[in-house]
Amino acid sequence: MEALLLLLVIIASFAFTGLGIMWFIFKFIKRDRPTNKYGRNSLIAFLVLILTFTGFNAAGAKEREAERQDLISKNEELMAKNKSLEDEITLLSKEHEESLQKFEEASAEILENENAVKELEDQKTAFAKEKEELTAKITSLEEQVANAESVTVALESEVEDLKSQAKAQSVSVAAAAASSSAGSGNSSSSSGETASAAASPVSYKNCSAVRAAGAAPIYKGDPGYGSHLDRDGDGIGCE
Repeated sequence: MEALLLLLVIIASFAFTGLGIMWFIFKFIKRDRPTNKYGRNSLIAFLVLILTFTGFNAAGAKEREAERQDLISKNEELMAKNKSLEDEITLLSKEHEESLQKFEEASAEILENENAVKELEDQKTAFAKEKEELTAKITSLEEQVANAESVTVALESEVEDLKSQAKAQSVSVAAAAASSSAGSGNSSSSSGETASAAASPVSYKNCSAVRAAGAAPIYKGDPGYGSHLDRDGDGIGCE
């Protein structure tokens, strides 16, 4: 439609221009010929040109209005899309803020956990140090106990030696007294005592009997000594 109107405008323009030129020629140059016909035709061509131009403008205005409506529609669509994008941007901003807040909370929690881990490590180190100190104290106490046991054993050994020496001295004193008594008595009495001693010798069934009689430890050569009382064979029984 626009092309047809444009073609009509061009044709009307050429017709108006040609008729106008011919009217001018016959009006002012060839005065002998009538020019009313050319003037009328020029006027008609001019009117056609005006009508064609007006129609062209009307068609163009209609098309421009359609384009304007189309642009308005597109603008509304773009505004709707823009609003949708703004809503999405707002939502994304809100989600970003929430994510940032969660990240900060997680960072704070991680920092608290790290501090807790550090405190636990410090406590572990302190416990390990305390354990080492207690172990050292226990070792020292065990050494002291071992030394005390050694001293106790040595003291018990000295006590046993003293008991043995006292018993040996007692036996020696008893033997000396018996020898002295035998020397001053008659021979019949001495023979009777010897026979009585031979008839009833001292004998111990076990170390319990020796300890009950107060004769522990018993040495080789003492009355009642026997190999069944001296298991290690060192000459000292019921140690």
